[in-house]
Amino acid sequence: ISVLFWLEMLVRAGVPGATAKLIADGRYDHCEIERSVRALLLGLSVSLFAVCWFLASQVASLMRIPNGEALLRIAIIDLPFAAIYASYEGIFYGHRRFGVIAVAQVLYAMSKVGGILALTSLGFSLEQVLVMNVLSTCVVCGVVTVWYRPDGFRPMPRIVAEITTIAAPMALYLFATQIL
Repeated sequence: ISVLFWLEMLVRAGVPGATAKLIADGRYDHCEIERSVRALLLGLSVSLFAVCWFLASQVASLMRIPNGEALLRIAIIDLPFAAIYASYEGIFYGHRRFGVIAVAQVLYAMSKVGGILALTSLGFSLEQVLVMNVLSTCVVCGVVTVWYRPDGFRPMPRIVAEITTIAAPMALYLFATQIL
């Protein structure tokens, strides 16, 4: 779970905040920003997923985790879904849809807690907990996607560059605070 948290932070660090800022500024068409951030985060997450998938056995061996390769591979399935959720967070913040964000966060938390409680009563394994984590992210992504259908995944290079420029200092701050 800790490794997954760090990987998710790599994918999303600062991007939702940068997205919200660009949408609120109104300098670009909102649809172009939304498409760009979706493409950026999905591209980053799929790339990181592929790297992690191929390095899973080496990382598990390095960390001396029994059955670690399978555990890491189950955990990283969450990366693309977490990226989609992060893109929606930034979009909703930018459009000032705080109620939708609140409902999504409550749904996300409740699906995780409910899943873990269900697994506890049935007897659970670490693999099942990781699967439940992925499923809860899928649930919230599915609900949010139904509420706010995506309008494509086409990145605009100038918007992606600006998102990256704004997100980089935020990402460095997030990494520094986590390391401390």
